[in-house]
Amino acid sequence: MIESRARVWRKIGCYYALTLVFGNVFNAFVLDAGKVDAGNLLYVTGAMWSPEFATKRLFSESIRELPWWWGEARYVWLGYLTPIANAVPVYFVAWLTGIGGFADAAFVQKTAEQFGWIYFPTWLVLPFFILCTATLGLVGKTSRALGEEIGWRGFLVRELAKVTSFTGVALISGAMWAV
Repeated sequence: MIESRARVWRKIGCYYALTLVFGNVFNAFVLDAGKVDAGNLLYVTGAMWSPEFATKRLFSESIRELPWWWGEARYVWLGYLTPIANAVPVYFVAWLTGIGGFADAAFVQKTAEQFGWIYFPTWLVLPFFILCTATLGLVGKTSRALGEEIGWRGFLVRELAKVTSFTGVALISGAMWAV
């Protein structure tokens, strides 16, 4: 089925309006809560996942049309390792030159208390924190980011591509994101 340009533009407008509404509503809850905790993470998840699902529902379309599939394993690994490879040299330069500090005793103590590791040897807290963050912590962060990516790249960009050129897609989605 070929959609009319007007319908596609309505979907784009609806998605963007819902992104602004859901984003602001959930941000208000986050600001009202006053600190980052598990409840706030639910609000962030709602803001990331809601606009594309609501738009699909309002236009009587299936969410199965959204790009849910995983890419090839090598690209998944590249997506995981590339940011690490980019960050490590920057951190080393910051630590070696003294313009940035490494985790001090207060940070290690606070981390041990927050995670219930007060009986761990001090030298084990930071490596264990890094390991947990780089594995288990990644699941929650990835799930929230995935909702945003499915919305902006999987829904918005695909819809814009139906009605404008590559340059138009880049400029319009970039302007929408900037707002």
